[in-house]
Amino acid sequence: MSSQTTAPPNMLAAEPCFATPIFTFEVADAEVLNQALMRDIEAYRQASEGMNRSNQHGWHSPTDFFRRPEASFQALAQQINSAVAMATRQVAPKLDLSQRLYKMQGWINVNPPGAYNTPHAHPDHEWSGSYYVKVPDVPPGSRSGGIEFLDPRGIIQQMEGLNSPHFVPKIRKMPKAGTMLVFPSYLRHWVYPNEQDEIRISIAFNTKFVLKEEAASPAVI
Repeated sequence: MSSQTTAPPNMLAAEPCFATPIFTFEVADAEVLNQALMRDIEAYRQASEGMNRSNQHGWHSPTDFFRRPEASFQALAQQINSAVAMATRQVAPKLDLSQRLYKMQGWINVNPPGAYNTPHAHPDHEWSGSYYVKVPDVPPGSRSGGIEFLDPRGIIQQMEGLNSPHFVPKIRKMPKAGTMLVFPSYLRHWVYPNEQDEIRISIAFNTKFVLKEEAASPAVI
């Protein structure tokens, strides 16, 4: 038998199949915007009992954020629309956004100490996201108020032996005030209990694109 050494195979590709992107944005002049948002949110909160969805012990506004007249809400709505457009162009550069309407849905989450959001997703949309208005400082390593995304690929736990970042079952992020996350709406997520003595405020949203010629309803819902 020959003792000739066999060369290793040539790798032709390493494709990120079934990738789930999570985009992080930083909003310019967020401190000024957030001060205005907090004033308007508190006034809205005083006038509305809110509703129950995934929120536990916190306040969840009606889903009319993009229809509200407050100037701070409208300013953030423009930032959200821009972020969604950038995320879309990143993953679908050939999509003609000029021929589509944005159907937006948004609401405010106010989580006092102990409040959290149970695992959920946002069906019937393409993008979801959250903008962070007020985030208490947390000690290093704390999970307080963190948002955790759950791997949508099923029994991914069977890959744990590889100890690879490509096959983790969950990813946790600890956003700061002034940042925005945008992610596919099918991605299940939840928010850890707020363990701090201050309230946390975020604004969540969903986006769906509709062709202009097919749209029979307003661009904003």
